[in-house]
Amino acid sequence: MRLRLNRPGPWSRKQWLWGLGSVALVLVVLTGSLVWYRSGRSAEDAAAEVVDTTDTTRRAPATTVAPRDPTTTASPTTATTAPTTDASPPPETTTTTAAPTTDASPPPETTTAAPSVPPSAPPPPPPADTNVGPPRHIEIPAIGVEADVTSVGLKRDGGMETPTFGLAGWYEPGPTPGAPGPSVIVAHVDSKQGPDVFSRLRELSPGDEIIVTGAEGEKVTFAASSSETIAKTALPVDRIWNDTPDPALRLVTCGGSFDEATGHYRSNVIVYANDRV
Repeated sequence: MRLRLNRPGPWSRKQWLWGLGSVALVLVVLTGSLVWYRSGRSAEDAAAEVVDTTDTTRRAPATTVAPRDPTTTASPTTATTAPTTDASPPPETTTTTAAPTTDASPPPETTTAAPSVPPSAPPPPPPADTNVGPPRHIEIPAIGVEADVTSVGLKRDGGMETPTFGLAGWYEPGPTPGAPGPSVIVAHVDSKQGPDVFSRLRELSPGDEIIVTGAEGEKVTFAASSSETIAKTALPVDRIWNDTPDPALRLVTCGGSFDEATGHYRSNVIVYANDRV
């Protein structure tokens, strides 16, 4: 049996229409797929831009993307993430200016040696209460007195003896100058021969010095405290010979008005010296 093969003849019009329709349909499908793919990539790129603009700390530096060569396979390097050094924020730079040493550190402690203060000297001891012995000289610079001193006592009638002209007399029954208690020295104010040792005694003022010297040259100095003129009939014995444990000195002479009938003054001038110098 012989097989017979028929040659295909030319396409009919109907076949051409079906063929063209199939090709068109394929093109439509491919075109739609491409549009869908490109729309998805655009959405992803837009989302990436939104993330980059909102997160400034993770924004990668802008890079220029070269257009793709359709005939060349994209190099993997085009999709490589930007280096970390570009994506991370620049390191914070802190500039520290070193303060001068003289300002940053406290000034060196300086120790000023306290001035050497010698121990306070003890106050001078009070004048010794020892007496100068029987006085031999008296000096009162304020009224110009310079006289020797002799010893006097009591007369038989109970009165005090007086020294001769030009001398002063220390009342010997009493304390010596400088010893505890009141020491008394007397002298005349004047005589027929003229002014005597205590002629100016009434002029003595508080604070004036009275210097008494003993037989051995020892001295004791008193300062006048007060004075008074009082009638001889009212001699203030309790003030002259007062009971005191401290050294004291009394100077006595005549004063006041003169009694022509008796040839004597009616009063006494008394100087009290209670402080030693």
